[in-house]
Amino acid sequence: MAKTITRIVARYWHLNQRVGLYLGGLLLVVMAGGIGCSASKQGELQAKETSVITQLWQQNQGLAVPESVRFDPQRSVLYVSNIAGEPWGDDGVGYISKLSLGGEVLEDKWVQGLNCPKGMVIHEQQLYVTDCDDLVTIDLVTGAMIDRLALTTTGQVNDVSASPGGVIYATNSKEGIIYRIEAGRATAILQGRVKLNGVLWQPDGLYFADNGALYRLNDGRLNEGRVNEGQQNEERLEESRVTLIADGMEGVVDGIERLDEHRWLVSCWKGNLYLVSQGHAQKLLTNGTSAADLGYDSKNKVIYLPGFYDNTVTAYQLTIGDD
Repeated sequence: MAKTITRIVARYWHLNQRVGLYLGGLLLVVMAGGIGCSASKQGELQAKETSVITQLWQQNQGLAVPESVRFDPQRSVLYVSNIAGEPWGDDGVGYISKLSLGGEVLEDKWVQGLNCPKGMVIHEQQLYVTDCDDLVTIDLVTGAMIDRLALTTTGQVNDVSASPGGVIYATNSKEGIIYRIEAGRATAILQGRVKLNGVLWQPDGLYFADNGALYRLNDGRLNEGRVNEGQQNEERLEESRVTLIADGMEGVVDGIERLDEHRWLVSCWKGNLYLVSQGHAQKLLTNGTSAADLGYDSKNKVIYLPGFYDNTVTAYQLTIGDD
């Protein structure tokens, strides 16, 4: 009888041990799963924080108040718009420089006779440049100015972008207007912005920088209606189609470049550079002087920043933490 009782006790003891091991193992799996999720989230945060830029070179020769840099992948050169004179003056002293991708000045005054050139965009064989009141078209082969389209009489036409089909978009910082330009006709599609500057056409919408923030304006299904008294059959986009991407950027937002589906680069005229994602703006650079309308080589991840006040163009290698 004693032996039978001993065997029963031993059997229950082993059973309890197995249950305990099983439950303990299950607890470890749950804990490990929780730890894994936590580490993943932490890694995502660290990736955002470890995106950095490293200076490659800086050029300070032949530049005079450089406002914008445009990267030309077809010709492997950089175009730099130089205001030279008054920021919004019709003085004819503005010009465009041509630099190599290594920073060498190829032609300090490749195009002359501009007023206060700022934003630039390339479409096919032409370079479009904003120039105070106007949009100037330059032949990329000859460097000749082939057209000048007046957009306003109040000055401060600032940045420009283009769709693959050749529709041009330009911003008027003083009046807070975005123009849509097609077949030589300019149409105001958005008005009433506060500190409007950079603009960038993308397949999913028109991105613009305004008052410390990056927004998307859906480019499509334009509604016909009157924009201002006396302007008939104008096309406009409703304010409800404006989506905030991220705000809180300091230093007067200026240039915009797209990195991928979820991220953008935004430069600020007074010196900051941000890596922007939905609802988040990570400061990559504060140079203390200026970082106007940036250029970007998406293949090699090189940023080109014009130093408005110190008459420089600086190239930076971008390293994104989660790449």
